[in-house]
Amino acid sequence: MSTVLLRVLKAVANERRLKLLEILLKYRRVGLVKLGEITNIPVSSTCRHLKTLEANLMVQHHIKNGRVYYTINPKRPLRFNRNILKLLNKQRKRYKY
Repeated sequence: MSTVLLRVLKAVANERRLKLLEILLKYRRVGLVKLGEITNIPVSSTCRHLKTLEANLMVQHHIKNGRVYYTINPKRPLRFNRNILKLLNKQRKRYKY
């Protein structure tokens, strides 16, 4: 397995990061504070998880009027992120976790 794939799988091996990706795939662009509210995760933890996803080129951030917004990284094909989530959701259902 390639090291890039291993890094990506490690990044999405966390339930909270998966949820953040699902939300960003659904809504396209969401503010940091709003992501924390939607997921019921403290903003500091949300930020840390998003930094991990950003380090693996899955999301990117933009600052507008002093607020931080996150989107799926357009440089990484949207199809790639969707396929990762589909695969993980199938496994979750298969093993019921």
